Amino acid sequence: IGSGNLDFSIVDKKNDEFGELSHAFNRMTTDLKAVTASKSELEKEITDRKRAEEALNKARDELELRVQERTAELKEANIELETEIMSASWLRRKYVNRLLFLITHRRL
Repeated sequence: IGSGNLDFSIVDKKNDEFGELSHAFNRMTTDLKAVTASKSELEKEITDRKRAEEALNKARDELELRVQERTAELKEANIELETEIMSASWLRRKYVNRLLFLITHRRL
């Protein structure tokens, strides 16, 4: 047991103090084996959760970077659209003014 062999048990079928002691010893090794297994399972779960947390943090960072990049692209597209709208508005005003000039001077 001291070296980690928790499968060891004492076979004693007597109903005296030695039988009780061997039964208690066997129960102790069984309980110790369960506790050791639980500890190993907990350590594995902790490791798995840390890996999952790292993966989530990485995904969050990548998503934040993509959001920043897309926001910059949208800002640039918005500026281009505003420029086109202003240009179209200027052309429309120029066309309307020209039409008004021609109408008022009866050249149309």
